[in-house]
Amino acid sequence: MDLMQLCNAIILSTAVCVGSAHGLATKNKLTPFGPSMRNSVMSGIQDTADFAIKIHPPEQDVDETLRSLDGIMMMEDAERRASNEDFVDAEQRLLSLHKAKIREIVAAAMEPIHAMFPMDYQALMEGHGSTEL
Repeated sequence: MDLMQLCNAIILSTAVCVGSAHGLATKNKLTPFGPSMRNSVMSGIQDTADFAIKIHPPEQDVDETLRSLDGIMMMEDAERRASNEDFVDAEQRLLSLHKAKIREIVAAAMEPIHAMFPMDYQALMEGHGSTEL
């Protein structure tokens, strides 16, 4: 069946299907091609095709598949650990910067109070921290 005959068959079948589908349910009104028409069109297309695709299930061994998945999981775990270590290092640096900034803010706020004491506040705190009970 050549392309022109196929087109003529589709047009003729469409007219027949639409005319006969007048009294059918809504589902059939929405699709003018019935199952037999679709099958005949597909068989006509398949007959004129230059190639055919044959599909078959994969022939890979289950153990080989499991080993492959284990290898992929090991690589992903290593990447995740490295990423987590980088994240923790970045968070530690950020935390250290924040602590230093808070110390500066507290020291600047406490400076007028420290000026009222005759003794150096830092020396007092260092001496207090080194005594044992």
